[in-house]
Amino acid sequence: MFAQKTFWIQCKSSRSYESMDEEEHAAMVSIMRNLSRFCGITVLTYSIESGNLSMLVSCPAREHHMEYFQDGENEPAGSGMQRLFQHLRKLYTASHVEGLTAEYQSLTQRGEDTQTFWERCTRRIGTPRKFAEGINEAFARWVKKNRPQLYETLEGNVCRKEITQVYLDQLQKQRDVACRMDQDAVLHDDGSEPRKYWCGFADAMRGDEDALDGLRELMRSAAVNASDIKELGYCSQPAHNTLRKETLTARPGKKPSRSTSKRGNRTVNQTIDNLAEHIAPQASTPPKPMSHKMKLRLMSTILIIVIGAATIIAVKEWRKYEANTNALKLASSAPNTENIANGETQPQQELEMAQTKLDTKKQQLAEMTVRLYDTEARQLADDFAKSTNPQIRLRMCRYPDQISKRLDSYPERALSEAATEVTFIDVVNLGGIMAARFVAKFADNSSRLICIVSTEDGLRVDWDCYARHNAKAVPLLLEGKTQSAELRIFARKSHYYNFTYRDDKRWTAFELTSPDFEDIIYGYSLKQTTTGKLLDAAFKNAALEKSVQLTLQVSSNQETHKRKQFSIDRIYAFGWVRAEKDIEDIYRANVDTLGGQATNQ
Repeated sequence: MFAQKTFWIQCKSSRSYESMDEEEHAAMVSIMRNLSRFCGITVLTYSIESGNLSMLVSCPAREHHMEYFQDGENEPAGSGMQRLFQHLRKLYTASHVEGLTAEYQSLTQRGEDTQTFWERCTRRIGTPRKFAEGINEAFARWVKKNRPQLYETLEGNVCRKEITQVYLDQLQKQRDVACRMDQDAVLHDDGSEPRKYWCGFADAMRGDEDALDGLRELMRSAAVNASDIKELGYCSQPAHNTLRKETLTARPGKKPSRSTSKRGNRTVNQTIDNLAEHIAPQASTPPKPMSHKMKLRLMSTILIIVIGAATIIAVKEWRKYEANTNALKLASSAPNTENIANGETQPQQELEMAQTKLDTKKQQLAEMTVRLYDTEARQLADDFAKSTNPQIRLRMCRYPDQISKRLDSYPERALSEAATEVTFIDVVNLGGIMAARFVAKFADNSSRLICIVSTEDGLRVDWDCYARHNAKAVPLLLEGKTQSAELRIFARKSHYYNFTYRDDKRWTAFELTSPDFEDIIYGYSLKQTTTGKLLDAAFKNAALEKSVQLTLQVSSNQETHKRKQFSIDRIYAFGWVRAEKDIEDIYRANVDTLGGQATNQ
């Protein structure tokens, strides 16, 4: 017999996604309910506030679920796996399950261990944290598909990576947390007015059986409806150590007293309850008018918070800068002042020559940077984005002869549609080439990136970057009509290792996305190759959920395109602008220089 365990889980959305309409609320609840049934987890109650989801869930130990997918004593071999594949069809597509079935049969025929395969297929079942991660991933896909304009304007991901999970071992604590989630709906929602509260009790008021089952389990009752549950005392008593006082007439000259939970001796249970109180979002009554002194104190607190937030953002940007810098250093580093073989000092003349070259390079870089910051670059970006004549645009771009031959492959928006607004971003080093970056925005709130670089003919626009050249090749790759393509995409690290690319010791996995195609495709780089080393350097200090712009070459291998999996064969640039010399060529040249100098010494 396996005892139920109860957890309080919180999932947070992106800071820029704090408001949700009714359809978005309903989508998140539907995803939560469907996934809970698949994972064998009971949602006792939940609450959605400002895009953040809090859940009180219960489930037996994972071993309880796993027993169902094991072969019974009197059953033929493989019966448990058949039940597992049948269960997977509740969440995954038929083609995906068929692929898993074929993989399992292949493993058994070869006599290989299937434990890793088993764990991968069942990782979400009976695991509350994986259940919460699944909600985040599914809701992010829903937003991307149904709110594309909103998705493009979000800062970061739809849902943040952090998931808080707290184990609650006492029934009273479980009811206290549930009451905090449902209290406003219990007090104000009778089910007759338009939907205002999104929580378990509000669903129960509207006859949702899943919500009623959760509250019945919480109250240990077979109540018929939400009214009966309320009559049992649900939310009628304030939660422990969070007692709310009724509105009383204030006594003249006397300040309101603090919470009664802070009076007297504090027990261990009270300490735990107060810790939960600080973590949990609590509904509150309308605030009383503040005194002038309180207003000043509040303004000071807000100022401190703003400064703290700005510091955090600055640190994140610095880490992002460091990650890019490390990758560039890896590609462009060469020994100038040390002897690699024995550490002896180079001749003074060679050191002086190296220093002179370095100073000249720094001077040229500084002049180029100043030029890219100049108003000429801003005017060029504005003229290019707002022009509707491709021939005029052609005179503003770099490599016009090459570009003119592939204009037909550009999407119409990137070819001749005028932008409504152009905004300057920054000047950056994109793997051996300096570029001023601008964002061109259109009437439907979509956007494109304009990169301006310095050439022998003056400042020019990189039209391939603006058009995200070769995005049309992705459908051809997925259909198997072409085996290889150069792509400009967003990449971020992934943990999806499967089929041909199941060995995470050999491969590094990435999710590859673009505004030009809906599908998420997976790219894999060999760790010990030049491509793998450069990608590892680019992502060394980047957070898992952060995306990096890359220009790279991918190819399918042994029909891996059917599973949306591709090998990353080469990386051309960090960003969507290719320099005259690709980043891998720079890296290999410096490696050869290192080897040659070490040999000569």
